[in-house]
Amino acid sequence: MVRFMTRSLKIIIEESAEFLEKQLKNTRTAHQKERIQVLWWLKTGQVQQYSGQFLSSQSTIRQD
Repeated sequence: MVRFMTRSLKIIIEESAEFLEKQLKNTRTAHQKERIQVLWWLKTGQVQQYSGQFLSSQSTIRQD
């Protein structure tokens, strides 16, 4: 059996939900759309956690 330990990561999303929604509508690539969609979900409280590849990009998130 393999067990993975997870750590909590505090994410501060500086963009407004409205800005993210506009960006989502204007985004063309699937990769960018996924990243913005997850930010929007987190910002609007629709999800509490996300375990996809999105969180591995340092250019998208910062740690405090």
